[in-house]
Amino acid sequence: MRIGIDGGGTKTKGVLYKDHEIVDEYIGEMGNPIVNFELAVSNVVQVIEHLLSNNNLQYSDINCISIGMAGAGTVVEKLTDAFSKKILCRFVVDSDLKMSHIATFKNNDGNLFIAGTGSSLLSRKDGEFIQKGGWGHILGDEGSGYWIGKQILKTYVDYLDYAESPLDFCELVPMLKELFPDRSTIVQTVYSEPKTEVAKLASFCSTYDANYFLHTLAQQAGKDIARTLLSCNNETIIPVAFEGSVAKKNSTVLNSCISAIESSQKRLNIIPSKSATESVFYL
Repeated sequence: MRIGIDGGGTKTKGVLYKDHEIVDEYIGEMGNPIVNFELAVSNVVQVIEHLLSNNNLQYSDINCISIGMAGAGTVVEKLTDAFSKKILCRFVVDSDLKMSHIATFKNNDGNLFIAGTGSSLLSRKDGEFIQKGGWGHILGDEGSGYWIGKQILKTYVDYLDYAESPLDFCELVPMLKELFPDRSTIVQTVYSEPKTEVAKLASFCSTYDANYFLHTLAQQAGKDIARTLLSCNNETIIPVAFEGSVAKKNSTVLNSCISAIESSQKRLNIIPSKSATESVFYL
């Protein structure tokens, strides 16, 4: 039997597998070691031990445990040391992004691009992992929900200060005034609230699907994703899996990305992504 763990900033998901079938699942508290190292480790162990006790199992019954954790990339050695004192069977710990890549491509080469609140590419070539993007909302995250939301807010600020409204941006103003009735609300949202609050504005691209201003933002997001993919893929056919609502739910972004790839005489082979918990089958 095997256990797969996917630890994020708000919750930790654990799945108990027998062969390739799900036996049990459990959702625990946050599992991001950058937020709180000791608490994240404790929460992951709690999820594992709940799955064991709930199914009358011991560590000796488990063949392997895979642990994918958001933010783990820089502290893998420290996490390995911490878990080795608590987990009494074979385990592997790494970033949730890397574990998702291993699950999706069955521990082979390929590209996993996440375009949600933020954006990041994990590419594997000849067994070597390369990360592009993932610099965060200040230095980068082009092609992400936050990037789209930030462009909307920046344009709204220009509208408020200078009465400038490119293309058909004015169509969005009534909704933006409702969401941001005063200056302090904008400042509070950008500088004090979670990044997801800005990223939520990317949903305007679906709500106002005929708005040309938003259409151009979505197209640019797709071009930025394509640029990142092309930066480390020379082959004619590029295998890629997408994660995140911007890439998976916004057809304009995806189609723009595909067009930009094809204009470079290449083609995407898009495959479904898999949960980090399923990496346990390929380690």
